[in-house]
Amino acid sequence: VLLAAEFAQTPRTYLVSDGHPLKRSAYYNEVARRLNAPRPEYVEPDVSAAAASRAESSKRLDIRRLLTELPLTLKYPNYKHGLKAILADEARANPVGGVSDAD
Repeated sequence: VLLAAEFAQTPRTYLVSDGHPLKRSAYYNEVARRLNAPRPEYVEPDVSAAAASRAESSKRLDIRRLLTELPLTLKYPNYKHGLKAILADEARANPVGGVSDAD
């Protein structure tokens, strides 16, 4: 936000993501793997439910504007690096064990 306030030519909207699309299930599977927990079970939503249309939708964020207009380097280049850092911080704050830091 501070970089946008300082460097944006005009008021702009910037989409923020790591630029690496993935399915929600892949994210939850990675969380489970890193926590040494069982993989989640997925249930297909009822076709008449709003969740069904969301499950079938495909959204991709284009972050080229963010990367070309602002002097920015992402601290975590993808979700796996970010997730690893979050879980490592959590493990340090609450040492219970069971967190895998393997990539």
